[in-house]
Amino acid sequence: MLALNPKQKRRLVIALICISAVYYFNSFYINTSNDGCHYALVSAWVNNGSSEISAYMKYTGNTDYATKDGKYYADRLPGTAVFMLPFYYTGKLLELIGIKSATERPITEASVIMLSNFCGVLAAVIILGLLLQFKLSFNTSFVFMLVFAFATLNWQESTHVFSHALSQLLVLLSTYYLVSTPTPFHQRGYFASLCLAISVTVELQNVLLALPMGLFYLWKNIGLLKQAQAQPHKVIYHLFIWLIPIGFLLIYNYQTFGEWMLKSNTYNPNFPEEQGYLSSLSGNFIYGLDKLFTNFNQSEVIFHLQDGIRNAVPGLFVVSPFLVLSLLGVYQFYRIDKAICLYMMGSCILLILIAATHKTVLTRHIFTANGFIFFFSVWGYQFIIEQLKSIKLKWLFNSVMAMVIAYSVFRVYYATNTYWGRDFSDIITFIQEWEVFVITWLVLALILMFIKKGYKKCCSLFNEMN
Repeated sequence: MLALNPKQKRRLVIALICISAVYYFNSFYINTSNDGCHYALVSAWVNNGSSEISAYMKYTGNTDYATKDGKYYADRLPGTAVFMLPFYYTGKLLELIGIKSATERPITEASVIMLSNFCGVLAAVIILGLLLQFKLSFNTSFVFMLVFAFATLNWQESTHVFSHALSQLLVLLSTYYLVSTPTPFHQRGYFASLCLAISVTVELQNVLLALPMGLFYLWKNIGLLKQAQAQPHKVIYHLFIWLIPIGFLLIYNYQTFGEWMLKSNTYNPNFPEEQGYLSSLSGNFIYGLDKLFTNFNQSEVIFHLQDGIRNAVPGLFVVSPFLVLSLLGVYQFYRIDKAICLYMMGSCILLILIAATHKTVLTRHIFTANGFIFFFSVWGYQFIIEQLKSIKLKWLFNSVMAMVIAYSVFRVYYATNTYWGRDFSDIITFIQEWEVFVITWLVLALILMFIKKGYKKCCSLFNEMN
């Protein structure tokens, strides 16, 4: 929990309402094959009690789907659709009480967008919390929270229901617990494992982050192995936590495809390379790395806005130049907390390796690491400020940073509103769906109250087990 005084809490609540409103009113309905596939799956579950999406194939754009034995299924992992369920049911509830979409679209298309909205807003809160944990002032952390919200692709990913916003949130939440846990066998250690394990049902490559998490614990706790040998039941708790989501994936894929497997896109006819792990990761690493960050091989997307749209959204350092400071920030933060720095850096390296070597490389494929990269960028900024002794130089540097951030906000805004199915004629289309926004947040507030109570009970249970 964030330890804030009443004035700080008011500022934070007002800011989060504004961030959420900007995200939502700049959103659009289901309009790509990616979010369409997630939507098709949750629709099939709710309306047909099945994973077969044949009745909802129009949402996949005949691109993002899997087919076997003449039937059609989602080619996405099921985790995002699971988290969409309460938002989908909220839309159904709105239909029952007579509230309909302002267009001919189902109102559930408007309500499920709130999943990514919620994830983006909560990710901003976690960034604030992480900065506060490492002794930055509230005012400084608050400003950087706003920069994260509007000057990175967090904005874009909060306006459509791809898996990326949820994946980033779960990994950041896991890290937030990890930072403050003294041992993996503390209640926060269990929650860190739980969040990361659940994220695997959203994006499969997140399973690799268990490696830096394990190394982090070994670094922080020299006598950890002896403690584990003395109390093996505590290790079993962690294994059980990881077995639940992995088991869920295996059972889902077996019930859907009749095979025990983790990948859900094996049977996508449009991407035959996805039939195996090695074939899907057979891309050119150098080319992929450039596309994720710098775009030197595609300089037109840097200098010509009209070329950097849809799937050609430029790399992170082009869209959000502030993130270049992350290269300095790793050095600065390593001096502050070696263990957490190595965990975050190790996680980034693994996620970058997967994204850069993938056969299809898109900037958004690295989004799970977006929060870590931004966190390092803040410390890069802090490092430069510390080196500047003159107030005039600090003012000059801050002026340059303000311009860089303003440019980043513009590039993110442009990328968001020129994505597939989007243009500047619909930048505030969702204002007409304001009822969905208000009612969904009321429902979310109730859910969060129950989660808070459940969290306290789980903490008590963990204390009893230990």
